[in-house]
Amino acid sequence: HALIRQLKRDGVPPSRVVVGGFSQGGALALSAALAWRGEPLAGVAVLCGWMTDLAVSLSPRWSSTLKSVFIAHGQRDTLISSAVASWMDQRLRHDGAAKVELALRLNMGHGADVDTMERFYAFVGRALTSAAVH
Repeated sequence: HALIRQLKRDGVPPSRVVVGGFSQGGALALSAALAWRGEPLAGVAVLCGWMTDLAVSLSPRWSSTLKSVFIAHGQRDTLISSAVASWMDQRLRHDGAAKVELALRLNMGHGADVDTMERFYAFVGRALTSAAVH
Protein backbone atom coordinates (compact mmCIF):
# COMPACT_ATOMS: atom_id res chain seq x y z
CA HIS A 1 0.00 0.00 0.00
CA ALA A 2 2.92 2.32 0.63
CA LEU A 3 3.94 2.05 -3.03
CA ILE A 4 0.40 2.93 -4.20
CA ARG A 5 0.37 5.92 -1.84
CA GLN A 6 3.78 7.01 -3.19
CA LEU A 7 2.55 6.69 -6.77
CA LYS A 8 -0.44 8.87 -5.84
CA ARG A 9 1.90 11.51 -4.36
CA ASP A 10 3.86 11.35 -7.62
CA GLY A 11 0.71 12.05 -9.62
CA VAL A 12 -0.42 8.54 -10.57
CA PRO A 13 -3.94 7.99 -9.25
CA PRO A 14 -4.82 4.52 -7.88
CA SER A 15 -7.35 4.21 -10.71
CA ARG A 16 -4.30 3.93 -13.02
CA VAL A 17 -2.61 1.15 -10.98
CA VAL A 18 -2.78 -2.57 -11.74
CA VAL A 19 -1.17 -4.88 -9.17
CA GLY A 20 -0.34 -8.46 -9.93
CA GLY A 21 1.84 -11.41 -9.26
CA PHE A 22 2.70 -15.01 -10.01
CA SER A 23 1.96 -17.90 -7.62
CA GLN A 24 2.40 -16.63 -4.04
CA GLY A 25 2.88 -13.15 -5.50
CA GLY A 26 -0.55 -13.42 -7.12
CA ALA A 27 -2.10 -14.44 -3.82
CA LEU A 28 -0.40 -11.46 -2.15
CA ALA A 29 -1.46 -9.08 -4.94
CA LEU A 30 -5.12 -10.08 -4.64
CA SER A 31 -5.05 -9.78 -0.85
CA ALA A 32 -3.33 -6.39 -1.01
CA ALA A 33 -5.75 -5.10 -3.64
CA LEU A 34 -8.80 -6.22 -1.68
CA ALA A 35 -7.39 -4.73 1.53
CA TRP A 36 -6.69 -1.37 -0.15
CA ARG A 37 -8.74 1.41 1.44
CA GLY A 38 -8.56 4.19 -1.07
CA GLU A 39 -9.71 5.14 -4.52
CA PRO A 40 -10.43 1.92 -6.50
CA LEU A 41 -7.46 0.37 -8.29
CA ALA A 42 -7.63 -0.25 -12.04
CA GLY A 43 -7.20 -3.98 -11.52
CA VAL A 44 -5.37 -6.99 -10.18
CA ALA A 45 -3.81 -9.93 -12.01
CA VAL A 46 -3.31 -13.36 -10.44
CA LEU A 47 -1.22 -15.84 -12.41
CA CYS A 48 -1.18 -19.38 -11.00
CA GLY A 49 -2.15 -18.07 -7.59
CA TRP A 50 -4.90 -18.49 -5.04
CA MET A 51 -7.12 -16.55 -2.64
CA THR A 52 -5.73 -16.26 0.86
CA ASP A 53 -8.10 -16.42 3.82
CA LEU A 54 -7.74 -12.63 4.04
CA ALA A 55 -8.78 -12.22 0.39
CA VAL A 56 -11.79 -14.50 0.92
CA SER A 57 -12.90 -12.42 3.91
CA LEU A 58 -12.43 -9.17 1.96
CA SER A 59 -13.93 -10.38 -1.32
CA PRO A 60 -17.43 -9.00 -0.62
CA ARG A 61 -16.00 -5.47 -0.71
CA TRP A 62 -14.22 -6.02 -4.03
CA SER A 63 -16.26 -3.39 -5.90
CA SER A 64 -15.04 -0.62 -3.60
CA THR A 65 -11.37 -1.52 -4.11
CA LEU A 66 -11.07 -3.00 -7.63
CA LYS A 67 -12.37 -2.35 -11.10
CA SER A 68 -11.27 -5.59 -12.77
CA VAL A 69 -9.57 -8.93 -12.09
CA PHE A 70 -7.49 -11.17 -14.38
CA ILE A 71 -6.94 -14.79 -13.35
CA ALA A 72 -4.73 -17.10 -15.42
CA HIS A 73 -3.92 -20.69 -14.53
CA GLY A 74 -2.52 -23.76 -16.23
CA GLN A 75 -4.71 -26.84 -16.23
CA ARG A 76 -1.54 -28.94 -15.94
CA ASP A 77 -0.34 -27.11 -12.83
CA THR A 78 0.86 -29.75 -10.37
CA LEU A 79 1.53 -27.26 -7.54
CA ILE A 80 -1.83 -25.45 -7.40
CA SER A 81 -4.88 -27.05 -8.99
CA SER A 82 -6.57 -25.08 -11.74
CA ALA A 83 -9.80 -25.75 -9.81
CA VAL A 84 -8.57 -23.04 -7.44
CA ALA A 85 -8.70 -20.50 -10.28
CA SER A 86 -12.22 -21.59 -11.24
CA TRP A 87 -13.29 -21.29 -7.60
CA MET A 88 -11.74 -17.80 -7.34
CA ASP A 89 -13.60 -16.73 -10.46
CA GLN A 90 -16.90 -18.02 -9.06
CA ARG A 91 -16.28 -16.53 -5.63
CA LEU A 92 -15.42 -13.07 -6.93
CA ARG A 93 -18.44 -13.07 -9.26
CA HIS A 94 -20.68 -14.27 -6.40
CA ASP A 95 -19.39 -11.39 -4.29
CA GLY A 96 -20.32 -8.88 -6.99
CA ALA A 97 -17.32 -8.67 -9.29
CA ALA A 98 -18.53 -7.72 -12.75
CA LYS A 99 -15.19 -7.71 -14.54
CA VAL A 100 -13.40 -10.99 -13.92
CA GLU A 101 -11.43 -12.53 -16.77
CA LEU A 102 -10.50 -16.19 -16.31
CA ALA A 103 -7.90 -17.73 -18.63
CA LEU A 104 -7.53 -21.47 -18.02
CA ARG A 105 -4.67 -22.69 -20.19
CA LEU A 106 -5.00 -26.32 -21.32
CA ASN A 107 -1.32 -27.12 -21.97
CA MET A 108 0.23 -24.90 -19.31
CA GLY A 109 1.61 -25.98 -15.94
CA HIS A 110 2.77 -23.72 -13.12
CA GLY A 111 4.07 -20.97 -15.34
CA ALA A 112 3.06 -18.51 -18.01
CA ASP A 113 3.22 -19.13 -21.74
CA VAL A 114 3.33 -16.49 -24.48
CA ASP A 115 -0.44 -16.49 -25.00
CA THR A 116 -1.05 -16.01 -21.28
CA MET A 117 1.35 -13.08 -21.16
CA GLU A 118 -0.34 -11.54 -24.23
CA ARG A 119 -3.71 -11.89 -22.46
CA PHE A 120 -2.20 -10.33 -19.34
CA TYR A 121 -0.81 -7.36 -21.32
CA ALA A 122 -4.20 -6.93 -23.03
CA PHE A 123 -5.93 -6.97 -19.63
CA VAL A 124 -3.60 -4.27 -18.30
CA GLY A 125 -4.23 -2.21 -21.42
CA ARG A 126 -8.01 -2.51 -21.03
CA ALA A 127 -7.85 -1.75 -17.31
CA LEU A 128 -5.78 1.38 -17.86
CA THR A 129 -7.82 2.50 -20.87
CA SER A 130 -11.00 2.10 -18.85
CA ALA A 131 -9.44 4.11 -16.01
CA ALA A 132 -8.54 6.93 -18.42
CA VAL A 133 -12.10 7.09 -19.77
CA HIS A 134 -13.74 7.39 -16.34
